[in-house]
Amino acid sequence: QIELLNIYQRQRDGKDDNPSVPFAFRTVIVQEALPFINLPIACLYSLSNSFALHSESYGMNLQHTLDVIKNSDIPKHKGWSSARTAILTETLFHLFDTDQNGLIDSFEFLPGL
Repeated sequence: QIELLNIYQRQRDGKDDNPSVPFAFRTVIVQEALPFINLPIACLYSLSNSFALHSESYGMNLQHTLDVIKNSDIPKHKGWSSARTAILTETLFHLFDTDQNGLIDSFEFLPGL
């Protein structure tokens, strides 16, 4: 969020190092999310289906999130072991759980990926 603010301020002040890319189309990808970016559409569809089968109606705890990820095609596509899937999913879960209440909002999970 801080980096986005800095980009916005540089662009607003005419000091942007890359003015050809409007601020609205930029994003900052945190290191923890890198294993989950640029997934093929088939993985996203399987994630959506797994989400529908394994999530609760509003929020997901860590176990629900792990169930959603491990039952999608993502681990197979990435070649992750069960242990690696669990570690990466837990890291992703804590990234999304910004208020640290042990739940992530179901409506933010899929768009977040």
